[in-house]
Amino acid sequence: MSTAVLEQVIQRAIDDQAFREQVKSNPTAALGGYDLSQEERTAVTSGDEAKLTALGIEPRLSKVYKVGA
Repeated sequence: MSTAVLEQVIQRAIDDQAFREQVKSNPTAALGGYDLSQEERTAVTSGDEAKLTALGIEPRLSKVYKVGA
């Protein structure tokens, strides 16, 4: 598990609408280039704020990140 990689994914999804939409529609393709655990992938695809924070994502990023937003 790498908090830095997970943070990169979250920040990219916040900044890049097309990537965020791909995370929702085809998470396997969107996240394929990132070294994430299954738990991290689940947190990213669900947008679960509590899980993301528990995995080390700053609460401010967890609050901003919304899958499909």
